[in-house]
Amino acid sequence: MSRKESKIRNLANALRLLADELEGNPEVTTAISQAFKKSREPQPRLKKSGQEYPRDLDLYQLNAQGGEQLLRESLNLLDTTALKKVVSEGGFDPSQLALKWRKKERLVNLIVERVAGRARIGEVFRRT
Repeated sequence: MSRKESKIRNLANALRLLADELEGNPEVTTAISQAFKKSREPQPRLKKSGQEYPRDLDLYQLNAQGGEQLLRESLNLLDTTALKKVVSEGGFDPSQLALKWRKKERLVNLIVERVAGRARIGEVFRRT
């Protein structure tokens, strides 16, 4: 008998003993089922540091009301972490390269450029 076969047999014997114990002892069954229930519960996620951006911040409405200047002023109130969140949730950078950027100005420029570009979509049909 090889070493691997011996390990497999030992594991099989241990599982048989556990199965016998579970069938004969309801306390062990309860304890194990509670352990499995605890492992399925979602673990609390740690909140990352950084400023949350306001969910009611409508970038397109700001751009329509006050143009690029108002949009820039509003975005400059946020820190880089919040700006990165705006970029990722708005889908402004599909390659996600902007998430590596550290300069606030660069993130603001990207957001303003993409919002203005998306706002211009369909402009041809509105002029007629």
